[in-house]
Amino acid sequence: MARFLIVDVPSSYNVIFGRHILNLFQAIVSTFRMKMKFPAQENVGELRKDQYQARRCYVESVVRIFLS
Repeated sequence: MARFLIVDVPSSYNVIFGRHILNLFQAIVSTFRMKMKFPAQENVGELRKDQYQARRCYVESVVRIFLS
């Protein structure tokens, strides 16, 4: 079982996984490719991000933080 701490603060991240959670999920992370793979039932699950979209979201969140 994984425990999460939920906070209501401005941030450029949706979620932050620590090593314990990544090990629990048996996940493999590639920060260069912005990808995470993990075992899922009978195949491999995959989370992917688009670099352009990630950069745009980051800039928007930083601007929002400074304007608040």
